[in-house]
Amino acid sequence: MPPLPPRALAALDAFAFSSALACAAAALAAAAGRAMGLAPNGAVLVLAFAGTIVVYCADRLRDLARDRTTAPRRSAFVARHRLALCAFAGLAAAAALAAGLAAGVRVLPVAALGAAFGFAHRRLKAFVWLKPFYITGAWTAVCVGLPWAASGRTPPGA
Repeated sequence: MPPLPPRALAALDAFAFSSALACAAAALAAAAGRAMGLAPNGAVLVLAFAGTIVVYCADRLRDLARDRTTAPRRSAFVARHRLALCAFAGLAAAAALAAGLAAGVRVLPVAALGAAFGFAHRRLKAFVWLKPFYITGAWTAVCVGLPWAASGRTPPGA
């Protein structure tokens, strides 16, 4: 298979390194909601997508110096496009806030929990043994907790 042309590779870098792959959070939230018998909630999907972009962009921008050795290609991309990533994260933060408010008050504590895990990553990633727990907590809060909270259902037995 021939190598990708430089423009195609640059487009893939932009997609991957700018956190646009946060669409996985929205897809997983939709899938988890469907598995729980819930109708898709657009505000929850936007919150999952945009909130994940904010967390990933913040991590990549704040930890650029330390990431240069572990992810040099991504770090070079982040350094070159710092201003655009800041703007992207700002727009995503505005979208996440609007979607969170539209999704309802029950969603906000769950979103805050996912965000807290995500923003703590920079400090916690030094503790390798802890990583599976806080990463799982963040993704579970976003992908399972948000659709459940937005549904208005109460836990079984409550």
